[in-house]
Formats: sequence, C-alpha cells, structure tokens
Amino acid sequence: MRQQYSRNPISRIYGYAGAAAFCVFASSVYSLYGHGVRSMHMDLAFLYPLAGGGALALALFLKPAIVGGKFFRLGANLYNSGLAALAVGSFLQGVMDIAGTASKYIIWFFVSGACMVAAAIPAILFFKND
Repeated sequence: MRQQYSRNPISRIYGYAGAAAFCVFASSVYSLYGHGVRSMHMDLAFLYPLAGGGALALALFLKPAIVGGKFFRLGANLYNSGLAALAVGSFLQGVMDIAGTASKYIIWFFVSGACMVAAAIPAILFFKND
C-alpha cells in the first residue's frame, strides 16, 4: 500500500526557513574569514530556499489536494533537490568570487537546479490520482 505524504505546510515553512537561516549563518561565518571581501552570490544564497520554499508552501496552503497527487512525492523530492543545488551553486560561486578565481563547473549547479525545479512543478501541480 502506498503511503500518503501529508506533511503540514506550516512545518514545510519551518524547514525552508531553517535552510535559509543556515545559508545566512554560513555566509556570515565565511565572510569573517574573507578578509573583508564579500560576494553577492553568497550573501543572497538564502533566497533560494526562502522564496522557493515559500512558493511551494503557498501552493500547498492554497490547494492542499495536490498532496495526494500521483507524482507528488517525486515532484517534492525534485523540487527540494533543485533548490538545494541552486543554493549550493550560489554559495560555491561566492567562494570562487572571494577567492578571486573561477570554475567552469559552477554553472552546472544552476542548470541542474533549474531543470529539477522546472521538472518538479508539473509533477506537483498537474498530476492527479486516478
């Protein structure tokens, strides 16, 4: 028997707020050792879990019937993984900015994160139970 995923949207908000708070904490700690150099990518990495998580929590609050959708679990996992990839990519880009170097691989965090979020949205919102 398939287990239904019925997590409260309020607890989701706490989870995404905690992830955003961790991003702010990591950015502030890293900036202490950055010799006064700051990076916009690192300072704004908290926006991915905060805004993205808020959007999903708002969708679940306004339309709670989507929780029982056919591919909701897959979509939720893809969405969370995409937000994590975007936040980590932003944080790593900030590290590269502060270090004064560059990497051609950082862009793949943003590409893969955006693709996962884009693939998750239809899986969460549009697939219903039979």
